[in-house]
Amino acid sequence: MPSGKYAKFSIKGHMEKAVVETWSKIWQMDLDRRYEADFEKYLNSDFDNAKIDIYISLK
Repeated sequence: MPSGKYAKFSIKGHMEKAVVETWSKIWQMDLDRRYEADFEKYLNSDFDNAKIDIYISLK
């Protein structure tokens, strides 16, 4: 992970659905984004009950 400031969103649920829903919410937020190093960290491999952290790079 590149150094810097990040907003972290921790989600749980169906892997595909939870990620899509969270990104939709993130895009609607008024974040001071840097658009350089956004990424997702998958904490387990349970497709139906996934635990995922989404990091958004901030200015």
